[in-house]
Amino acid sequence: MADESWSLRQYLVAYNVVVVVVVIGFLIGLSYLQAVETGTGQPGRLLVYHLLIGAFAVALGVVFAFGASRYVSRPVEAIVEDVEAIADGDLDRRIRPIPGREFESLVGSINRMVSTIRQYGEEIAHGRAERAIAAEIQAAFLPRTLPPVPGFDCAAINRPAREVGGDLHDLVPLSAGRIAIVCADVSGKGMPAALFMALVRTVLRSAAPRYASPVKVMQTANEAFCEDAGERGTFVTTFYGVLRPTMRTLRYVNAGHNPPILLRAATGRFETLEPTGPALGLMCGVAFDDAEVIFEDGDLLVLYTDGVTEAIDGNEVEFGEDRFRATVQRLRDEPVAGIIDGILADVTAHSDGAPQFDDITLIVIRATTSGP
Repeated sequence: MADESWSLRQYLVAYNVVVVVVVIGFLIGLSYLQAVETGTGQPGRLLVYHLLIGAFAVALGVVFAFGASRYVSRPVEAIVEDVEAIADGDLDRRIRPIPGREFESLVGSINRMVSTIRQYGEEIAHGRAERAIAAEIQAAFLPRTLPPVPGFDCAAINRPAREVGGDLHDLVPLSAGRIAIVCADVSGKGMPAALFMALVRTVLRSAAPRYASPVKVMQTANEAFCEDAGERGTFVTTFYGVLRPTMRTLRYVNAGHNPPILLRAATGRFETLEPTGPALGLMCGVAFDDAEVIFEDGDLLVLYTDGVTEAIDGNEVEFGEDRFRATVQRLRDEPVAGIIDGILADVTAHSDGAPQFDDITLIVIRATTSGP
């Protein structure tokens, strides 16, 4: 079907035709009235006279209107042509210069808008590339499988957010059957957080086999991290513990991290493994304390990052500690992998489609009844 829309020039020509018809009608009527008033009863001569004058005026008007239409429509057509090219994706296209103050202002505004769009497009493309690289870094430094731990069932997961953060979980085999357990969260998002997460993992994995004491490991990590990140204001909340399966003990340092929860099988009550020092990178030369818990059969330890409890719904209501504990309590008899799945399901249901703004990391450890 042909395009039935009219251009600006067509509208102006049609307008001129209407004007001509109206003017001729007016002149005919005027001639008749003058003839009646003068009593001649012969309007023909007056009509011819008026029509000649009117025709000359109309001709001038038509010429002027046509010129005006060309003056207006040509720049508009040029702008439309350039804008259509830009709309088709040619963001390097510039609106051609058009004479006239109003057109110059319009052209300048459109060109500035296109320049801004192009800049935003480049920033978006750069941001996407950075997020992709950060996600690859994060995935490369997270364990694909967990080492077996005699007398304990273990499971872990990291679910990255749209804006990749710096969550870290790790289980590292040490000498004498010991297992180092790490759950950490780097402040910030994107590439810097992913790089510092890799740094923390490297430092902890380097220090863990050298020092039996969790305090010494964390002091070493803190000094290394302060040198590289302290001036940037980056810090890392970190839980580091050493599990001795034969003794069923966990000696740990909690450097400003979300307190893991320990659900006692015998009583059904929760205990929290509270912070014993500040987050890594906040202060150099700081002293850390450690603490110890002893596992009984069926006890359940859940370590997590704040992406779990701070997940929000459409009204910005957080999932929160109470819901988190209620979920763990309800799932206590499930396998450790099932507990993780259930927590994620409850968090997702609570969010109800709201975007996930922070990584979610979970480590679930249960002391089995058989023992090591």
